Amino acid sequence: MRRGEGPKVELRFLISTKAAGVIIGKGGENIKKIREEYSVKVTIPDSNGPERVLVLDGDLGSIIEIFRENLEKMQNNRDEGVDLRLLVHYSQAGCVIGRGGYKIKELREQSGLHTLKVYQMLCPSSTDRVIQLVGDVGKVLNCLQSIAELLEGAPPKGSRQNYDARNVDEFISLEYGGWGLGNQGSGLNMIRGRSNVANTNYSQNNILTTGIFGGGASGSAGRNGGQTASVNQALAGGLPHASAAAMLAATGGQTTGGPNTGPARDAAATAAAMVAAGFMRGLPNRMAMSLLTPTTSTQVSVSNKMIGAIMGRSGCRINQVRHESNADIKISKLEPGVEDRIITITGTPEQIQNAQFLLQMCVKRYGDQI
Repeated sequence: MRRGEGPKVELRFLISTKAAGVIIGKGGENIKKIREEYSVKVTIPDSNGPERVLVLDGDLGSIIEIFRENLEKMQNNRDEGVDLRLLVHYSQAGCVIGRGGYKIKELREQSGLHTLKVYQMLCPSSTDRVIQLVGDVGKVLNCLQSIAELLEGAPPKGSRQNYDARNVDEFISLEYGGWGLGNQGSGLNMIRGRSNVANTNYSQNNILTTGIFGGGASGSAGRNGGQTASVNQALAGGLPHASAAAMLAATGGQTTGGPNTGPARDAAATAAAMVAAGFMRGLPNRMAMSLLTPTTSTQVSVSNKMIGAIMGRSGCRINQVRHESNADIKISKLEPGVEDRIITITGTPEQIQNAQFLLQMCVKRYGDQI
């Protein structure tokens, strides 16, 4: 597809702050050039975090050409190729995935991409999901064109809240496809999370609002992410346990938008009453909440060449991470012919997030010394 061809579309992309700098250019020179050469409206809202939203409004052919000219400049060196992340309304994800995953499987086979993934978790405080495309520039852009054409036939349905990069959550960026510390080529890749609590299936960002005494059912991260954030922010900000617990009770353990009743509501109220009554008085905020939070396990992969950056001399760095995060961390043995090692992190969601952050910092700080 050439410049000036194709349907008129508005496509939104999640890009790193560095990539935004490339698009804007020194003194805004490059973004001015793009606007003049292409009949495309280019917008990059301000954000102080590690990621920005790039909005391109114009004909599809011109948008493809803009990326053909700039995409490689926007990337750090990646063995797998360039990494492009498209933001779509959650109701549109189905047209890309297809019934039983048929469509995305077809796209993977036809595109030849290294990675084509639709993230399940919504971006923070939004109705958006991320579609990640990784591979050679030509293959990525051909696949982007196919996806854009699919989206044209499936307009968004339901309420809409576009992602604002100022709401970035670096601790869970691995899970929603953001450009936080865990998703910028740091050497760590999320594999999967699993719960060690019987008959539960909690994700890291909704665990506080799913009935922490076993009464609630796991729900959509998009529906309760804001509730969880409120509790976490309250604790991080130093609010008394009673205040945070009252916030938890107010959410009623709701995950489906149903009535504020049932076992989850009762469990949350009990938690609030326990804390307010002083049962946990004197305990640090983190310790008190960890007592109320089920233990989960998450696995990440790290290349063999980076394992030394994490281990340190005689295991000093990995032991420090264990100590600071209070998480249980195990590293799989080296196997012949296997390029990656598996790191299993077990603990509360907060402990796991802290451990992931510290591991990522080890790779960033010491990876170049390997």
